[in-house]
Amino acid sequence: MRTAIRGLGAAALAGLLAGLLPAQPPATKAPPAREVAGKLVTPTGTLLRREAGEGKPWQVVKEGEDLYTGDLLVGLPWAAIENSNQTFRLTFRADFAKKSPLPILESAVILRKPGGLDLDFFLDRGRVDVTALTDKKAAFTFGWQGKEPCHFLVEAKGTSVVLETFSRWAPGVPFDPKGGKDHKPLADIILFVTKGEVLACTADADVRLSAPPGLAVFAMNSDGVGDARPRFVEKLPEWLDAVDKSPEAQKAKARLEEFRKLVVEKGPSGAIDAFLASGDPDKVRNAIIATVAIDDIPRLRKIFYESKSPEVLDLCILVLRHWLGRDASHDVKFYELLRADPKITPAQAATVLQLLHSYGEKELAEVETYETLVSYLRHPTLGIRALAHFHLVRLYPDGKGFGFNPAGTDAERAAAVAKWKELITAGKLPPKRGS
Repeated sequence: MRTAIRGLGAAALAGLLAGLLPAQPPATKAPPAREVAGKLVTPTGTLLRREAGEGKPWQVVKEGEDLYTGDLLVGLPWAAIENSNQTFRLTFRADFAKKSPLPILESAVILRKPGGLDLDFFLDRGRVDVTALTDKKAAFTFGWQGKEPCHFLVEAKGTSVVLETFSRWAPGVPFDPKGGKDHKPLADIILFVTKGEVLACTADADVRLSAPPGLAVFAMNSDGVGDARPRFVEKLPEWLDAVDKSPEAQKAKARLEEFRKLVVEKGPSGAIDAFLASGDPDKVRNAIIATVAIDDIPRLRKIFYESKSPEVLDLCILVLRHWLGRDASHDVKFYELLRADPKITPAQAATVLQLLHSYGEKELAEVETYETLVSYLRHPTLGIRALAHFHLVRLYPDGKGFGFNPAGTDAERAAAVAKWKELITAGKLPPKRGS
């Protein structure tokens, strides 16, 4: 092991998460042989797994069951796995209190063959905590959005690192059914040492990171924009508190424990059905998030086009945008799903996908953007009406009070549409810069 260098140059430090090694995708057309890489150490049903390959089903993982390289693992917020030599525990986390700087809905990883290290995994999405289980030297590495950072060495039991990633289509990037190698979502990642010290071993030298107070955090995006060096932090931020004792958090955990039991009893699809039929808004929310977590997009589309609830429509849009940002291919997959419906024209399908992206600064400064969105409020397609309203109330939050329901009748929507039109006539849309 090389000597730790604290005064490392900015270029090497920027390489911590930017990708110093050749990128390795989480799966290939011909996946390698599966090998045991760990086991589940939390109750049955806290983790689902799906083998690599088209059309493979989701399986409920039992407590103590072996976990294999190449499988996609999606976990409830307290699911935990240990690597084969029991040097690390990897815990799935969720943002119950919505305090995280990144919008985390669910977490998923793919274990990989560690080679000469102890733990190697691909962080597909969300947040995981990596905790050392031994005082012996142990090393781990991970991949994210095509990036392969350095490896990380720990030497003390209890040392803990938080990794959190989220991806989305950047503002102003249009929908393109043809795609292309440079047409892809943008991902952000945060690495935060929450306990102990970690040696980040780069291609050029080593950098010592430590829990607050210390050089504890490093963040950047998949374009390489971010911190030039680790940031000094005086104390842990509130969003990193893993023990949330608020009544809301306790209720959320109780709901997810009920969901876990249903997963064991009825399987993931049965658990989703039960929560959707419950009539409880919080359970419905959990079910919709779970639907996207297991990539059941046909079901989500059905919920979206049949719901009469503005809140459910809004959530469907939010999680669908989240899903589209996970992979460049998801745009075209959803477009083709819409195209398969004879009631939806190719132009309407393209409009839906365009509205699932975000407007850039240029479009937001043009009154035509708002005129188009307001005109879409009267579109015959429910999805386009809902998406137009989704954008308008985020660009002009006071419009929430207009009472627009995308699933309402033409007469019920007319008054709200008139109020939106008045804002354009009065010159209040587009909003002035900085508003």
